Amino acid sequence: MSEKKQPIAEIYDKGVKATIWENSNENGPLFSTKLCRVYKDKETGKYKETSYLSGTDLLVAREVAGEAYRVERKLVREYNQAMSREPAEQNTQTAPEPAPRQQQRRGRQYQR
Repeated sequence: MSEKKQPIAEIYDKGVKATIWENSNENGPLFSTKLCRVYKDKETGKYKETSYLSGTDLLVAREVAGEAYRVERKLVREYNQAMSREPAEQNTQTAPEPAPRQQQRRGRQYQR
């Protein structure tokens, strides 16, 4: 039996939850985030999730989403740093010096 994929991170605050999932492709990791409200079903006593948020939930969701964004950015930075440490086949030739950039202003050309 295959192992069930687990989220890479979960962020909770006042009943609002962000679940961060990781997928990969040839360019590296991709992250997606599911945002929901967690509540306890009165009939069954089990916890359930809904995508419907009240006005107050939206304020909390903004903070939870911001934290999820920071977690995702941190994970991407860590991946990029790890990739930059790996030896890569790079072209050893240096590029020629670029020509000075021209900027057009009021019909005259200025050189930077």
